[in-house]
Amino acid sequence: MAARRYVLMTVVAVVMSAWACDAAWCQVPGDQDAGPPVVPEEMIEEAIAKIENGDLQEASDLVRRVKFLKPTMPKILLAEGLLTAAQHRDIEAMRLLEAYNNPKDEMGVIRTVNDYRGYLAVGKIYRDSLMHRQAVPPLEMAFALAPLEKDGKALRAEIAVDLALVFYRLQRKEKAVEMAKEARRLAPNDAGVLLRLGQVAASTGEYETASESAEGAIGLLVAELQISPFKREAHIQLRECYQLVMGLKGQKQQEKPDDGTVYYEMAVVAREAAEVEKRLGLLDAFEYVEQGRAKEPDNAEWALFAARLQAELGALDEALQSIDRVLQSHPDHPEATRLRDSLTPAGVRSKKP
Repeated sequence: MAARRYVLMTVVAVVMSAWACDAAWCQVPGDQDAGPPVVPEEMIEEAIAKIENGDLQEASDLVRRVKFLKPTMPKILLAEGLLTAAQHRDIEAMRLLEAYNNPKDEMGVIRTVNDYRGYLAVGKIYRDSLMHRQAVPPLEMAFALAPLEKDGKALRAEIAVDLALVFYRLQRKEKAVEMAKEARRLAPNDAGVLLRLGQVAASTGEYETASESAEGAIGLLVAELQISPFKREAHIQLRECYQLVMGLKGQKQQEKPDDGTVYYEMAVVAREAAEVEKRLGLLDAFEYVEQGRAKEPDNAEWALFAARLQAELGALDEALQSIDRVLQSHPDHPEATRLRDSLTPAGVRSKKP
C-alpha cells in the first residue's frame, strides 16, 4: 500500500513539474514575477507584425506558443499562412490562408472573415505566380476590407495599385485605369504609391501615365528630403523614380533616334540619378562615423567629419549644432572655427559680438 502511495505521489509530482515548466515557457521573458498573464490574441498579432517586418524566427516562436495556449484560435491559420508565404512555401500557404478566409461553421456552411490580411496574401501569391484572373477576387475583397492607412502607409491605395497591375495584365484596361485613378485619389501625396503606379503603367505601355506618376513622385520626394535629409527610404525611392524616368526616356529615344532633345533630357536625368547615388554614399559615411562616435564621443575630429557630412546632405542647422558642441569643449579649435565660419552666412557672422 505504501509503495502504491509512493508511486502515485511521484506521478503527481512529475505532472505538476511538467505543468510548471510549460507555464514558465509560455511566459514572456521578464514577466514571470509580475504583470498580467500573456494574452494569446495579443501574441498572435505580435507574431503577424513580426512576419511583416521579416522577423520570421521570432514570429515562428510566438505562433508555436499561441498554439500551446489556445490551439483552436482561428488566427493561428492566418499567422501560419503568412509565415509559410514569407518562406515561399506557396502551396502550403494557400491551404492555410484559404482555410482562414473561408471557415466552416458547425453546420458546414462557409463563412466570410472580415480580415483583409488573408485575402491580400492570397491575392499576392496569385499575382506573383502570374495567375492574374485568380488574383482578382481576393484582391478586391482585401481592397473592400482594408483600412485606408496602416503604420503610416496608404494601405488601400497600395492594394488599388495591385489591382491596377492585375487588370492591366488581363487586358482589362478600363478597370486598370479605374483602379489607378482610385489609388491616386486615396493617396495623392504618397510618393511610394505614385512610384508604383508609374512602374505599373510603364510595364503595360502606358508611358504618359508612367511619366506623370514618376514626376509627381519625384516632386514629393525632393520636398520630403529637404525636410528630412537623412531619410534613406526616400533616397531609395527617388533613385527608383529616376531609373523609371530613364527607362521612359530610353523608350522615347528608340522612337526618335534623331531627336537631340531626348539625349539632353537623358543627360539631365543621369546627373540627377548620380546625385542621389552620391547622397546615399554620404548617408553610409554618416552612419559609419556615428557608430564610431558612439564609442569615442569626445573625438573632435570625428565630430567635425560628421558635421561636414550633415552639411553636404543639406542639414545645415544640425551641422552647426555639431560644430558648436565641439567648440564648447574645445573653444580654440581652429578647424571647428573655420568650418563654422564657412557654413554661416556672412550677414549672420557680422552680427555676432
